[in-house]
Amino acid sequence: MLYNTFITTLGRVNDQVTLRQVPNAGLVVQAHEFEAYKEAYPGNRVVALPPEITTLGPTRRWCLKHLAPITGKLILLDDDLTISFRNVPGKYNLLVATPGQVEALFESVVLLLDDFAHVSVSGREGQNRMS
Repeated sequence: MLYNTFITTLGRVNDQVTLRQVPNAGLVVQAHEFEAYKEAYPGNRVVALPPEITTLGPTRRWCLKHLAPITGKLILLDDDLTISFRNVPGKYNLLVATPGQVEALFESVVLLLDDFAHVSVSGREGQNRMS
């Protein structure tokens, strides 16, 4: 893949919801949790923040500065996401995305990043009001 996908996480060593659907993502963790995450997820890239970074805003800023330059594209995810999709346009029901649908979503995001600096995906909340 020609992009980096990372999950910013804190205090969820044993409950990585997003990682279940995006198993190849790396984890960005606070310095004091690095060893626990490294041990729990040996197949994933685990990156420790500098010890002085303890909140989400500075975490995201650090990721943009240090992780994005590797490939020029960076996808940052929260650690509690369930990626869903609408099976039938116009219907309100959302279903949990399959691995293939998740991969297609990220492929679309990566293509959009060729033309746009930022790309976002709609949150689940409020989807019943989308047309």
